Amino acid sequence: MRALFELIPGRLRKREPWLRLFGFAALFGIYARLVHPVVQNGDAAVYTEQVANRVFGERAIHIGYVLLGIVFHAILPLQIDRAMNVMALTVGLAGAFALYSAAKRLGSWQAGVASVLLLLCGTSYVRGMVLSEVDILSAGTVMISFSLYVRKRPLLAGLAFGAAMLATPVTATFLPLFLFTFAVSERGIWATVRAQTIRVLFFGLAALVVYLPFVAWQWQSYVYGGRSVTTSAYQPFNSWRQIERGAHFFMLNSWALLALYLAAMLSALTDRRLWRRDQPAIGLMLSVIATTFLADRTADVPVHLPSLPLLSLVCVLFLQRLAPASKMVWGIPLCAFALMGPTAFATTRREVDTHLAMRARYREMRDQSQPLRVMLVGFPEGFTNERFFEHYAYGISYTGLVPTMREFRSNLNQIRSGRERFVIYFVHGIPGDVQRTLQDRYEMTDRVVQGVRYHTLVPRGTSEPAQSP
Repeated sequence: MRALFELIPGRLRKREPWLRLFGFAALFGIYARLVHPVVQNGDAAVYTEQVANRVFGERAIHIGYVLLGIVFHAILPLQIDRAMNVMALTVGLAGAFALYSAAKRLGSWQAGVASVLLLLCGTSYVRGMVLSEVDILSAGTVMISFSLYVRKRPLLAGLAFGAAMLATPVTATFLPLFLFTFAVSERGIWATVRAQTIRVLFFGLAALVVYLPFVAWQWQSYVYGGRSVTTSAYQPFNSWRQIERGAHFFMLNSWALLALYLAAMLSALTDRRLWRRDQPAIGLMLSVIATTFLADRTADVPVHLPSLPLLSLVCVLFLQRLAPASKMVWGIPLCAFALMGPTAFATTRREVDTHLAMRARYREMRDQSQPLRVMLVGFPEGFTNERFFEHYAYGISYTGLVPTMREFRSNLNQIRSGRERFVIYFVHGIPGDVQRTLQDRYEMTDRVVQGVRYHTLVPRGTSEPAQSP
């Protein structure tokens, strides 16, 4: 028996790898409870449809996200929305594992565990793990890249960062993290500069090896397409509003940790041991600043998401510095997680439940109205509400089935005399002029869908809803 035991590799005889495996498997099981066939927003709906249809030439700035989604959809026997959310959970927890690895290398295993607990306090990170979007792919791969970077593997780190850039070019604002994370050599300033230059050179070349071929492949779409690096819609530059959005993001995700963040950054800058091994504080600060002023130009994109694991890392390195004086400092991450972790989980669960109810309602609308198609009229101008209905009901975006009231009125003649007839649901009631215009072809009725009553126009002779299959 002892001879058989000795055949097992030495690393597998230790307890820590098995505890680590069990811990992350448990996290996967816990957060997988939030994974359902829903989408986070309108963009995610469109990207998911691109994945399902193997479309590469549209929105090529997120081609890395599409390619990875195709892989997950191919290997997982799941409905496409659920497969994409499993992908998000996998990448998010891979980023958490990379955080553990970096914290363990620069601190201890206690620091590794504590860093993951602090990360899972962030509602935006938990939400990103179970409601797939490009941001979690960026955050997870940036953390993987940085973990490899501090392990002195710049080539692998560059490959991972190139993949993060393919997920979204916004990732570029975290380049300062790598450029300015360095170790001070005992041989002096020139030795430090030389070592860092070589390190950054290998990192950059490896990143370009991944990034440039795919950009060249989809150059026209990537640079000049409808959703590209030169044509994407951004809000006008407003420094104070962008600072305000960044502050709101950190308050939402880290309200109980902000003082710890500040203390940790100051501690890192005065930690001689960290300067000798790898100092991340300057690069992280510059990346947060670059993200605030260069990337935070849309109101609903969590561009600061990659900062959360990195700030968690700096925090636990601060606690590691205090640990020789008192092991009680490791109670801080435990208390923070007890205070914020369940809230992050519950908040995300409520959002998922809202999407599940919406999905069920729109699919019942579709089923009640077959063989006719459904039109849902009256949402205010916007992108997401339209995409939700089209995606959940038909799996195809940009169908024209979710017009605003103004758009619907402009097409009344076509609806009254066109070949196709619809079952038309109204979000806020049927205006009198619309009812009068369509009364020869449509009659008004009420339909209850998942407990919600809608005023509806149905073609004459079809007022009774079809039974759902």
